[in-house]
Amino acid sequence: MATAGSRQVIGGETVDYGYMFWPMHGRSYAAEGIFGQYLFIDPDKQLVVAMWSAQAKPLNRAGLNEYTFLQALSDHFK
Repeated sequence: MATAGSRQVIGGETVDYGYMFWPMHGRSYAAEGIFGQYLFIDPDKQLVVAMWSAQAKPLNRAGLNEYTFLQALSDHFK
């Protein structure tokens, strides 16, 4: 799983994307769906969060910053 949530080299360039997982803060990583679905894993906190949603694309307004939310959730479980 460490490799799946780590940055990879593709075509000679380092990309912020593992094997179907995005690296996040610390050693945490997440799978992300197009309409706000997330599977977030923070192995240091033994925390797994599944977010099921069907968000429409927000128009002319700020949407929820899921990254900020998930980091705050991890920080809560120190």
